[in-house]
Amino acid sequence: PSSKESGIVLLADSIEAASRTLANPSPSSLRKVVERIIRAKIEDNQLDGTDLTMVELSKIKESFIAVLYGIFHARIKYPEEKS
Repeated sequence: PSSKESGIVLLADSIEAASRTLANPSPSSLRKVVERIIRAKIEDNQLDGTDLTMVELSKIKESFIAVLYGIFHARIKYPEEKS
């Protein structure tokens, strides 16, 4: 990626795909996935052309985690309606 926006899309795509493979998407496992993927992209120099700062990446990470928590939050089981 050569822009901040394309770097964010790269991260979002990778994180969304990885989060859907989790058998039990708990808050801690979602956080670990997000942190692992961002760290891997940094270490692999995939974000070098984006000019994203570490402060921005930290904010992006927290935003992704918040969105994933919303998507994968636990739902209560509603009682079945009696006819």
